Amino acid sequence: MPPHDAYAWEYTVNWIAMKLRWGLTIDTAEQQALAAQAAACPGLRAR
Repeated sequence: MPPHDAYAWEYTVNWIAMKLRWGLTIDTAEQQALAAQAAACPGLRAR
């Protein structure tokens, strides 16, 4: 992850968008990591 929070949040959003756009799967570890990062992102809701 990028060291600056704002970039880490942007990276997380872009990572999730890329997975959704291309219909890519994620494993449990990736899902947990993305959910944890998304929970720390202001204005981003994990579903």
